[in-house]
Amino acid sequence: MSLRRRLALLSALAVALAVLLASALVYALVRDRLMSDVDEDLRRQAEGVAGRIAGMEAAGSLSDARVLGRPPNSAGAQEFGLTLPPPDPGGPVALGQLISADGHVVTVPGSPIRIPVSGADRELAAAGGEPRIEDAQAGDTSLRVLTEPVADGTALQ
Repeated sequence: MSLRRRLALLSALAVALAVLLASALVYALVRDRLMSDVDEDLRRQAEGVAGRIAGMEAAGSLSDARVLGRPPNSAGAQEFGLTLPPPDPGGPVALGQLISADGHVVTVPGSPIRIPVSGADRELAAAGGEPRIEDAQAGDTSLRVLTEPVADGTALQ
């Protein structure tokens, strides 16, 4: 093989390697930025819902028995502040539910997907603590889930 051919092959290999590394770096940076945006949107939505729930609890119109005594997908879910903002145009539908310490779940009426509830979610509802964000799978749907304590013995997902 001539020197010219070896140099051309080496140059092509170096360019291919540089493109591969740059692509991997760009992918990682964009993925992190998009996940950060999704997490911030989840926090913003949860803050609005948690504020309504806290206001109702302070006014005495919210009690654990009233909230958690309802069956899942109850039409009365809106009575205790579990209403979610409408999606942005072209955006995904927001999902939400309340969890009691014993694992009883009340979802938003008409919710197409039920968010999976783990033991850690039940523990967060019962004992409180720092909100946490995790990836979950509901059937064939991948979800990014924020679980946040909102009232004594209750957590919002």
